[in-house]
Amino acid sequence: MVVGILALAVIFGGALAGAALVTGHSFLFALAIYMGAGSLSVFVIASLIFAGSALRNFQLSNLNLG
Repeated sequence: MVVGILALAVIFGGALAGAALVTGHSFLFALAIYMGAGSLSVFVIASLIFAGSALRNFQLSNLNLG
């Protein structure tokens, strides 16, 4: 699962960095976008997985109570 999250982050960050280069920004600016977008996407994806897991756990505990 961790490898999948990192792969999605690399793809997302790479796409944004490529778009920055195509629009005429410098390589360092594109690199900053790549690192920032990659870090942000890892955080968002991990948060969504955590929230979905907590919601499933909450729903299962409610089913067990009655």
